[in-house]
Formats: sequence, structure tokens, C-alpha cells
Amino acid sequence: NGDNSLAHYFELANTLNEKNTGYDMGINYQIGFKRKKEELLTASYKYTYSGSNLNNDARFITDNNINNPNAISPNFRQFNNAGTLEHTWQLDYVKPFKKITMETGAKAILRNNFSDFKSYNQNTIDNGFDLDLLQSNQLDYLQNVYSAYNSFQIKFKKWVAKTGLRIERTTINANFNIGNSQFLQAYNNYVPSISVQRKQNDFNSFTLGYTQRVQRPGIWQLNPFVNRQ
Repeated sequence: NGDNSLAHYFELANTLNEKNTGYDMGINYQIGFKRKKEELLTASYKYTYSGSNLNNDARFITDNNINNPNAISPNFRQFNNAGTLEHTWQLDYVKPFKKITMETGAKAILRNNFSDFKSYNQNTIDNGFDLDLLQSNQLDYLQNVYSAYNSFQIKFKKWVAKTGLRIERTTINANFNIGNSQFLQAYNNYVPSISVQRKQNDFNSFTLGYTQRVQRPGIWQLNPFVNRQ
């Protein structure tokens, strides 16, 4: 209340079960060339999954609403199955020359961030649980990143210099099952990099470099599920 007195106090008992899982697996295939052992062609694939399954059963032991004594907060149950499923494909090629080494490659990350959440409120008629549409929905957030890069490295006796550029194309297709809401977006990122290294001896070297990192939100930042525990 405005005078800092209690407006609503309650005791809530929660029974919460949550299971988190995660695993990944990958495979690499590399081809060498007879003319130069440093010349390599590498193809790789990686599968990644991380998920969380939550069940929450909440019951009010005491419920006192000072401003509205007749208001009763219903017991509720919540369920949320959320996670990320990711496929990564990559191709890299290294071509050495006399003092210069060229690296080029392409990469595709196909990522599905998902959340299926439901909330049920107990009614006073038969004590059954009814679906709360305001706190229930299903989110599919498809995020695909396609990139290509090219870099050159030149070596001297004590100096090594490297410069390159990575181009990324990101597409997003997000959908809510309830409400028919859809979000579409596509954008490009250009990520330069440059570094210079000086070798002091066999154990020490000094490097000065510049690059950028692109951080994209995962399901733990995107998830619209509200845990009312």
C-alpha cells in the first residue's frame, strides 16, 4: 500500500523438478597434398544439443489479500521444455606459398532455439487445472549463420603478420504458435582481423592484434517463459 503496510501476504509451496541435458558430437575429414605437406583441405560437421525440462507444481498454504479479501490466488502448474539444436558445417583450405600462407573457408550454422511452455491454474468448480493462454505458448527461433573468410599470413625470421576478413550472413525466422506472431530478419556482418607477432626466442613472443566478435542471443536470453516460482 501507499503507507508501506502489507497489501498481500502468502505462503507458497513449490515442488520443482528440472532436468538439464547437453551433448555434442563431431567428425572431421582432412586431405593432405603430396606437393606440400602444409597444404590441407578439411571438412567438418558438428551436432550440438542442450535442453532443459522444467515441471513446477505450486500450492498456496496461506493467501491473504488485504485490499481484496475475497480474492484467492489459484494453485498453478508450469511446464517448460526449452533448448537449442545446432548443426555446423565447415570447409577450410590452407595453401602455402614461399613466405605467404593463404587460408580460406566457409561455414554454416543452422540453429533452432525452441521453448514449449504451458501454465495451468486450478479452478474452484471441480479443482481441475485449466490452461492459462496468457502464460502458454510455443516459440521456434530459427537462426542460420552463413560465413566465408579469407586470410593471408607472411613469415619472416622473427616477424609474422596476418590479416583477413570474414563475411557473415544471418537470417532469423521466429514464430509463436499462439497469436500467429512472426519475426523475420536478415543482416550482414563484416569482421576484419589483423595481427603482428615478434618472436623473442623459443619460449617467448609478443603479439599485437585486432578483431571483432559477434555474440548472438541463445534460448536462455530469448525464452519468454516466466517461472513464477
